[in-house]
Amino acid sequence: MAKPLSILTKDRADLSQFLVHLTRNGSYEVYTDLGNNRYTWKNSDIIKADDSLKRILTNQPNPSIEARSPLGYFKFKIDTRWKNRGGVSPKWIKCVCFSEAPLLELKHFYKATVRKRNEYKKYGLAFWSHTIRARGGNPIFYVDTKKQHLMSGLDIMARPSHIIQFAPLMPFMELFGPPLYRSAVDEIDFRWEREWRVPGNLSFQLKEVAFGICPENQIPEFEKLVSNTFPFIDPDWTVEQLRDHFEKGGFVQLVEAI
Repeated sequence: MAKPLSILTKDRADLSQFLVHLTRNGSYEVYTDLGNNRYTWKNSDIIKADDSLKRILTNQPNPSIEARSPLGYFKFKIDTRWKNRGGVSPKWIKCVCFSEAPLLELKHFYKATVRKRNEYKKYGLAFWSHTIRARGGNPIFYVDTKKQHLMSGLDIMARPSHIIQFAPLMPFMELFGPPLYRSAVDEIDFRWEREWRVPGNLSFQLKEVAFGICPENQIPEFEKLVSNTFPFIDPDWTVEQLRDHFEKGGFVQLVEAI
């Protein structure tokens, strides 16, 4: 019989029981519905990662993470004011993103040198993976742009005769490999992010959060913001520092999970 994830993670450094949502410095795409299934978009104002996390935690009536921008391959199938591209609605593919990377690997997100419009920072929330799975979360599927037969399959999903049936799968389709458009300079490959997505906004209760993430000097501020419902950690800490912090707070389940 296969071992459950909770047991495997104790023996393997490449597995985690947590899914982490990191906030970023940057903007997001704001889509405007022009009617007749056509859209235009513009970038929002720049938002700082720490402000984003504070907004998430203080949203009323419940804390919530907003699904802001359409994501994945089917973003290129949204009809614009200027061109018919496929008829995909932006709301189908707006998602909240998570990573299942182990805690000690989170530092690679905000230290990454890959080219992205938005920069990950040391702010975020970690949930138990079963919590996000129960809310519709799923790992994304990576398709190699070199595989023309697979790319053709994605295009078939956006045909008028299939689009409604395949809409639930669209948020989870992502690419890696040579860029599809000349304006893109670098090869696409973010598989190391080990991404999960939840379609739509994610509302939650503070008690559902396993722990928060922020720089060490801001931990008291953020723990006070959530009335010490859950602990905050600095992702640069060692395993020993993480366990010590969880033990001092009485979070026994977290000590056993890392």
